[in-house]
Amino acid sequence: MYDDVDVAPFFADLFALLAAAVSRRDYESPELTDAAARGARAARRTGVPPQRMLAYLRSRTRDAPLAEIGDWYRGVLADRLVARAIEAYYASAE
Repeated sequence: MYDDVDVAPFFADLFALLAAAVSRRDYESPELTDAAARGARAARRTGVPPQRMLAYLRSRTRDAPLAEIGDWYRGVLADRLVARAIEAYYASAE
């Protein structure tokens, strides 16, 4: 039922911010985790299952064109964004 819902629009702001972060080389901005949280809350409200949201975030973060960022830090950044999304997803259920 909710497998037809496109997850990408919920996280468009996040990936726009990531693209902007490339030029500034600022991957520590709280705006990134805030955007991940907003996307997760919107996904929850729409009924997107958490595993679908997480699969999308992991895949998209792994494939994002992040200049000058090593594989190790890419994983750290992905983990940070996913963790924040999980927190927000379940917090919005309360």
